[in-house]
Amino acid sequence: MLARRQGWIVVTGAGGALGRAFVKAYASQGLKVLALDQDPAALSGLEMGGNAVAHAVDLTDAAALQEALDTVIPRRDPIALLVNAVGLIWNEPVLALKGARFEAHAIDSFTRVVSANLTASFAAATRVASRMARTGGGAIVNFSSISAKGNAGQAAY
Repeated sequence: MLARRQGWIVVTGAGGALGRAFVKAYASQGLKVLALDQDPAALSGLEMGGNAVAHAVDLTDAAALQEALDTVIPRRDPIALLVNAVGLIWNEPVLALKGARFEAHAIDSFTRVVSANLTASFAAATRVASRMARTGGGAIVNFSSISAKGNAGQAAY
């Protein structure tokens, strides 16, 4: 367990199953948690007894993420831990037969997957690491998938 004096815990993807579990586990121990997700509805019910603060933000927007950190966590308060649990699985084949013609994987859905799975974690890690470096350090945990070889129909993933 992280000691209370060590500072805040920031959880990205807090509206998803994994992120929500981390927020609840840490907040139930009395630790201060900033729960971040782009979907405000997914953050419902995470403000637990004042220990967790839920904040909707586009995690791929570094400036918006910085603003969220600065708004919720006082500049002198340390961040002890970042848990990057943000991610997106998208089912779309590289090429699909639709009627009598082939349809290629959409670039916008590919970009959305890459943004959610790479850009969001990178933006959070760099912004939080900057705060950690000024307040004595901390730890960053990035989650990834066991799908290293890919799955059928998940070209972007």
